[in-house]
Amino acid sequence: MKNLIQNSLFLATILMPFSLLAQDSDAIEEVIVSATKKDASAQDVPIALDVLTSDQIDSLNIDTMRDVAARIPALSTNYNTDPFQASIRIRGVGSSQSDTSLEAGVAVIVDGVYLNRTGLGLNDLTDIERVEVLQGPQGTLYGKNSNAGVVNIVTKTPIIGDDEGFIEIESGDFNQERVTGGITKTLSDTSAMRFSFNKNEADGWMKNVADNSTANNEDDLTISLKLYFNPSDSRSVVFTHTDTSKNGNCCAADSQPNNPVLLAGSQVTGKTIQNNDTTDFIFSGSERPQFELDSSLTSLKIDDELKNGTLTTIISRNEYDFYKGVDADFSAIDLANSDRNIGGSSLSTEIRFASEMIGNWEYLVGLFHYKSDLYERGDKTVSIGADWDSTFAAVMQGLTANITQLTQIVQSGQATTAQQAQLAALNAQATSTGGLVAFVNSGDRIENDMKWDDSLLAIFGSATNHITDTLRLTMGLRVSDETKEADLYAGTILPGTMVLSANIAAALGNPALAGATIPRQNIAANWPLNGFMNPVDDEFKREKNSTTYSISLQKDLADDVMVYTSYATGFKSGGFNSTGGDDSYPREYKDEESENFEVGIKSRINDGKTQVNATVFNMETDGLQGVLQVPSGTGTAVYNSTIPAKRLGLDLNVIHKFSQNLVMNLGYMKLDDDDADISTNAAIRLTPKMAYNIGLSHFMPLGNGKVHTRIDYSYDDEMEVTANYSTSPAMENLPASYKEMRDRENLNAKIAWSNDQWEVAYWIKNGTDQLFERLVTSPSPVGGGNFAVFMMKPKTQGLSVKYNF
Repeated sequence: MKNLIQNSLFLATILMPFSLLAQDSDAIEEVIVSATKKDASAQDVPIALDVLTSDQIDSLNIDTMRDVAARIPALSTNYNTDPFQASIRIRGVGSSQSDTSLEAGVAVIVDGVYLNRTGLGLNDLTDIERVEVLQGPQGTLYGKNSNAGVVNIVTKTPIIGDDEGFIEIESGDFNQERVTGGITKTLSDTSAMRFSFNKNEADGWMKNVADNSTANNEDDLTISLKLYFNPSDSRSVVFTHTDTSKNGNCCAADSQPNNPVLLAGSQVTGKTIQNNDTTDFIFSGSERPQFELDSSLTSLKIDDELKNGTLTTIISRNEYDFYKGVDADFSAIDLANSDRNIGGSSLSTEIRFASEMIGNWEYLVGLFHYKSDLYERGDKTVSIGADWDSTFAAVMQGLTANITQLTQIVQSGQATTAQQAQLAALNAQATSTGGLVAFVNSGDRIENDMKWDDSLLAIFGSATNHITDTLRLTMGLRVSDETKEADLYAGTILPGTMVLSANIAAALGNPALAGATIPRQNIAANWPLNGFMNPVDDEFKREKNSTTYSISLQKDLADDVMVYTSYATGFKSGGFNSTGGDDSYPREYKDEESENFEVGIKSRINDGKTQVNATVFNMETDGLQGVLQVPSGTGTAVYNSTIPAKRLGLDLNVIHKFSQNLVMNLGYMKLDDDDADISTNAAIRLTPKMAYNIGLSHFMPLGNGKVHTRIDYSYDDEMEVTANYSTSPAMENLPASYKEMRDRENLNAKIAWSNDQWEVAYWIKNGTDQLFERLVTSPSPVGGGNFAVFMMKPKTQGLSVKYNF
């Protein structure tokens, strides 16, 4: 807390002189948001809120949600084996969706529609009007899975009589070619349409030494059609349909394959494995990674202006399916693979009425119904590759030779203490490796067919009392009833027969079977790699009623200065995970509940040229849901934090307009997790405890246009980047250097000349070209202890040309 205060005072000291330096200029423009499901100025909303407008998205060269996170310190994104099962965190709270059943902790909303998979919100951002990031629990108005906050994305809507359009062509490193466009066309006096698209292709930036191919390439397409109807003065209708497809070989990981297992595999197969440098963007893989995604989102929004307010109806349907192929040993040696097909759909309806001022009160009341189905299936969800038998036979042969040699030295009485210890270690290794050889064969596999259904009905509302012209009290309540059902099947399939040795028969608890020939399927329950997906064939159901609420009090100290205090709660229901199921990690995980108390100020001073927004918050999440790798390293499980996850922090956002031609942005976040033990899942992980961003925009006339220069520097303080907490048993054999905390700095810039018709720009991302490991997995037993290192994309730069018409 002391450091938090010191940092806050330091920043305040730096910022104070800005008002003295400002020149005469227009005030900072007002930004209208829909964070409270009513249009209002961002400065009047009693929520810690970050907003990126359409102009800012363009000037900042923002293409994806990861670009958004680079400009907002409180927001972070990450993913490992594919971009669909990603995580978004706000204030260090959120969930990775690497287990299919686990829902996000940050709600992603597009044009008022809730998306139930985080990865659907990480697509290329196309034709965006603005992005609003609401910090802290938003359970009252947004409900489902908004414990940490909300990312509210609003796309552009056609305006009758305002026909316009653009097309932009971009070319960059790794042979990137992007074409983006949009056009608005008036269809009649009461209707208009907007069509937009984004096509992005790029070669990969990871090289596969096994076949000289590349990975992490991009082949993405987004097409959107929006129709606007205004059949009467009191009614407007917006129909939107968006299709997205992503095809590529994401996401490749570097690794350290120089271990006895993979070296033996390389020798017997003749396949190449990469070196042990995990930061050279070189890997070796066997026909993977692969990733394919197709999704569609259709929605209908109807606004009816009634006597005392507006009735809004939003009906939507979202469908998606994707395939991912993962090389589970992270090498060119074909030892183990995972091929999964995941998909689902959701149907939602929201009806709400937002009143005008009635006396001293404003009201909002609504009904929300949501129904979704989600599946994961595959006949080779986990499969043992063609090189397994020969590789582990060579490993056993080498172990046996070394054990024989050391045994002879020990028996001769000439062995040193070190040699005796080495012999004991080799015998232990031979025992564990022998188990893999005896029980696991090439062609073994795990198949699964799993389905999760979710049905939710909620009523919600808020009421604002204008106590005086400068004092407002807002209260909100949401009551939800949710039912979750799961039909889960996972089975281990072991082809062929085997002759039981005495040791195996004893291990199976039936010594009398020694020497018998049995179907290998009979030992499926004892298969050593069941941890990848524990066998299950069962149905599950849970029902939950929940209530969330909020209250805020805001006071206008002056025309452009508002202070507020608020308390809000959030709720995220538990579920049934796909991979757990043993005594240590039960199939069912528990609910997650959050509460947040904050005090903030939103102000514009210095004749509107300086905007300072600051929030101090105390947030606590009970039962924080997360995914960990089980100690064996063979699989994952969803679990809840054993203690509440506490977040005490400060969020600061400053905009200062030095002149009409020079604008500065500053964002700062500081978090304190009460020094929680990292093994509890309550500590901050994959998120810095301190981060800031500084941006400068400069405009200068040139010819019949202007030159716009935008530079953004961001810094993330040290954070843990391991997939499991660093002291986890699963991380025991991970080299110490990969458990160390890492900080990150980044530089993004864009310089453009533009007029009313043309824009020509040069841009650069990750200009520091820092080698940053964004995620490190635990050592895998199927790869001899090999582990994956997922790197941040290296520096990229390019040129773009945009034509407006």
